[in-house]
Order: sequence, then C-alpha cells, then structure tokens
Amino acid sequence: MVKFLLGYAEMNNLKIDIDANGNHAFIFACGNGHLEMVKFLLSLSTNELVENASFGKVEENDSSFKNAKMNNREIDIHAEEDFAFRCCRNEKIIDLLLPLLNRNKDEFYFYKEEEYYILKPLDFEMDLSRTKFEYFQIYHEETDYIDDCIEAYHSYLKRFRKKSALSFIYDEWKSSMMNENHLSQIVEDSLSGKWKFTKTRINEI
Repeated sequence: MVKFLLGYAEMNNLKIDIDANGNHAFIFACGNGHLEMVKFLLSLSTNELVENASFGKVEENDSSFKNAKMNNREIDIHAEEDFAFRCCRNEKIIDLLLPLLNRNKDEFYFYKEEEYYILKPLDFEMDLSRTKFEYFQIYHEETDYIDDCIEAYHSYLKRFRKKSALSFIYDEWKSSMMNENHLSQIVEDSLSGKWKFTKTRINEI
C-alpha cells in the first residue's frame, strides 16, 4: 500500500513526506511490529546514518524509491524521545535498530524481555523516568534488567577502547611511513644536487 501511494504521488506530481508528523509512519511500523515496513521506510531514508546500513536496497527503477530520493526525506530514528525504540516489542526490529542506535560511547540502548533501557550523559534531558549514576543516567520503565544494561554497556565500551588503540597504532605507522618517505625524498634531492643533505635537516624530520 505504501509503495502504491508513493508511486501514485510521483505519477501525479504529488509529494508525500515519509517523515511527516514526527516520523509517525516509522514509529507506527515499529510499534506494530511491521518488520518489512520498517526496512522499507529505512531504505527510503536519505539520512547518512541509515544509508550506510543494509536493509535490502530498493530497486532504482521502483517509482517509490525515486520519489523518496527526489524529496530528500530523512527518517529520524530518535524522534519523540526514541519512541520507535521504546514502543517496539518485535525483537527482529529491535535487532535492526540497535546497530543504528548504538554508535558512540556516550549513549547506549539495551533491550531485554520487552523492557527498554536508554543510557545517556548526565546533561541529556528526556521527559521519562530515569535512574542517575555517577557518570551517566539510564531511562527506563522497569528496573528489572538495569544491572544487565550496565554490564552490557561496559562490554560495549571495550569496542571503543580497541578502536582507539588501533587508531593510535595506525597513526604511529602512518607517521613513520611519512617520515621514511620524506627521508627518501631528501636523499633523492641530495643526490640530484637540489640541495645539500645535512644533519640539521634529518633532525627536523
């Protein structure tokens, strides 16, 4: 039905905003467990966050795809204080959303036994019940699995520590390679007579 409406809109030069009314269509699809609809709406979004993920690309000759791209629409998965995540009870949709939601070390989304937990920095404000800790706060309805959330968050943080360590190693390797290439150029320039190869120049590398 949605594909039909989007195709009809393009044929009749009409515009349909897939993110209208605070991303209602996306939130409704998540809340009602419509996995294929969630995938379809995400595949139409021009949001960089979801474009980099894989939802089974919509065919380029599909009129609904062309219409959505033309309108440059974006799905805000955090709309209405993360309501799409909070109202969803379909674990397949949750599994689809979590990699999109868990993107940085200061925020963490956790779901277990139909209960949601949203970890945010202390200065973040949402009009939801929460529990504050020393370095972060967790928004939730129930507290049954709040300890599980914290434990999962600690494991999640290791991913960023590894990434930081690898980044440091790469930067050091890159720097050493640049210095090696620079030294080779100095030797080449010296041999070609462009300038004198001196100890002072080496110390500047």
